[in-house]
Parts: sequence; C-alpha cells; structure tokens
Amino acid sequence: MIMNRLHRIGGRFSQRLYVIVLSAVAVLLAGCNSGGGGTPTASAPPASSAVTYTSVGGAGELLTYTLDTSSLKYSYKITHSSYGLAGVSGSGTLTANTNGTYTPKGMPNVRIVPAQNGLLIGAVRLAINGTQKIVPLIGVQHPLTSFAAIAGTYNYVGGGCASSSRTSCSVAYGTVHLDSNGTWASCFEADYTAGSNCSGSPKNTGTLNSLGNGEWQVLLSSGVEVGTGIGFQSPNGQKVWVLDLSQPAAKGGLGVGIDVGSTRVSSNQTIAQGTWIFAGTTASSGYAGSLTVSGANYSGTMFGGNSYGPYSLSFNDPWAGFATSTNGAVTLLAGTGVYAADDGNSIEIGLRQ
Repeated sequence: MIMNRLHRIGGRFSQRLYVIVLSAVAVLLAGCNSGGGGTPTASAPPASSAVTYTSVGGAGELLTYTLDTSSLKYSYKITHSSYGLAGVSGSGTLTANTNGTYTPKGMPNVRIVPAQNGLLIGAVRLAINGTQKIVPLIGVQHPLTSFAAIAGTYNYVGGGCASSSRTSCSVAYGTVHLDSNGTWASCFEADYTAGSNCSGSPKNTGTLNSLGNGEWQVLLSSGVEVGTGIGFQSPNGQKVWVLDLSQPAAKGGLGVGIDVGSTRVSSNQTIAQGTWIFAGTTASSGYAGSLTVSGANYSGTMFGGNSYGPYSLSFNDPWAGFATSTNGAVTLLAGTGVYAADDGNSIEIGLRQ
C-alpha cells in the first residue's frame, strides 16, 4: 500500500479485471407471539440490522458507512477529507437485489455488497473539487487494534494522484511489510519477501501510530504523514490492509487516493473461481460491474455498459498471490482477503457474489 505512485502516470483504460475480496451482513429478525385466544404477549422490538463500517473511499476519504438491510437505508459521515469534506454526512434508501447486493436510489449502476466476514464494498456520491462524483469505498466492520494483529507482509494494489486536484494520477502494485514493533517498509513493484532491499526497486519506510478504534496513522521515516490505515482479519486468518492516502506529494506525502492489500495466498487460481461484483474508479469517475472467472479465463459486464473479455490470467505472476491478465492488468487474488488490479490507469475493488 505505501508506494511511490508518481513513478507511473497515465496509461490506458480498457475493459478489465480488478477486484477486491470482501464480505456479508446477517439480518436479525425478532418475531411477535400471542397466546391462542388469550391476551397477546408483548414481544421485544426487532433487533437492529444496522452495521457500521470504518471505510476508505477511492478518492482518499476516511468515513463511517452504516448499512441497514432491514429498513433498506444507508448513511455515511466523512471523518477525514483531502477535499474539505470532513464532517459532511449523507443518507439514502436502497433497493434489494436478488443476488444479495443493494442498489442506492439515484445510483443505478452502483452495488452495495456486504459479506459475512465483516467487509463491505460500496460507493457514495461526493462533491470532489466541486463536482459530484461516485466514489467507490471499502469498509471494515471490526478493524484490528494492535501492532501484533496487523503485522504481516501484504501484496497491494493502489491508485492515487499527486494532489487533490486529481492530476498526475497512476495505479501500481507491490508489497508492504507491517512489523509488530510498529514499523513498516514497502517495495514498489517488487516482492519484499524476496529481499528487504526490494531488489533495487523504490522503497519507503516509516512508523505506525495508533489513533484508537483500529485506525492507524501511517508516517514516513521523514515524519510526514502518508494517511490512515485500517487492518482486518477474516475468519480463515487472512488479513487485509487498507490505506487512505491523504498527503499531497508537494507536502512530502505519497499522494491522494487508496491502497488495498492482503496477506498472500499460494493457490490463487482456486480461490478466484466464480462470479464477482466490483466497483471501480478512474481519476474522474466511478463505475461498477460483474465478472466471472472460469479456469484461467475471465469475462464480465459493466453495469449500464458493455460486456468484455474473455481474457486469460497467468497465476502467481509476477509473484505468489498475484496474476497477470492478457490485457496487461496485474491482479491481486486473495480469497476472503482482497482482490484488486493495476493496469497503470484505474483500480477496481469487489467481492465474490
């Protein structure tokens, strides 16, 4: 997640695969009972199905996002913003879809996808630099709160811009190592496990500072803040690390955007099989769609748009946990952790349907 994203600027945008693996929310219902022919028995009110997620938006926003699958409503509040939006809140209604996803009113091509392990993929409409844009987000229900819990080596895919003006934007991949002593090191387009010197590729180092409630201030070794990180562990032990990039390059930071990563898996072809719902973002807009992985091939459909593929994937390329598509996308495949990709211009996040 922490990387020199200014190393690559621009690129092409073709229909492609990028996905992050996330999770679902259980709906709790309480019934009412009455005695046959007797006095009705009072019952407890239905348990709330509202779940709140600590979330990072694709444009570089930190927010809380609450989903209520019983009342079909959502709400959010921005807690940190690179665009002067801190404190801004919003809400809306949802339509339930037959595949377990939800569509926000007024955003027909967006899907809200909760899952049982405590992660969520969604999107909100925000005024970015005065223009309304749909911004994808990834949310965590129970963020990790200790150095020991978040420690590990993660593959990551990230996207960001040099500043909040949304210019000089790029997408990249690499590895980041979070140590239990509160330090971190990252390799840009290189595998940290192959050698902590990053094999000569660009490297960043720094420290982590707990802000409480599972939020981590990420600092470069220079002392400049990179952004806020959130850790998560799924029931199978796989970890996720999401970073809100919020410091412009002109101020010594790594830009404005999002990094998403997961501890690696070796059998990524096996866990990639099936249909995925995803949300994506470019420098100027957001979108969503679905794709299906079958064997070493995948194809998909953009919501409100065209179909694409088939393309093929070369698994464990450029190293374990990644796969490279024939369209040039470097794809992170991580089971119940994260699934994402980098083709030099755009990032998508999603989860299995």
